[in-house]
Amino acid sequence: TESLNKSWLLRETLRLLDQRHHSVSLSSIAEKAGVKPSWLRMFAAGKISGASVVSVEAVYNVLADKPLGE
Repeated sequence: TESLNKSWLLRETLRLLDQRHHSVSLSSIAEKAGVKPSWLRMFAAGKISGASVVSVEAVYNVLADKPLGE
């Protein structure tokens, strides 16, 4: 069920990105998550297939304001 967990993480991270407050920029999220802003823009637009779980989890942790699993 690792792929099921990855699917959930992808969907939830994209949902959080979509629902973020307008004052929170993708650049600031990318900086906090340790990913490139260009990667995050493409990920948020759904243009990256097979995104690294590590990168997606880092973005999720920033958006959810807590580490995954807590």
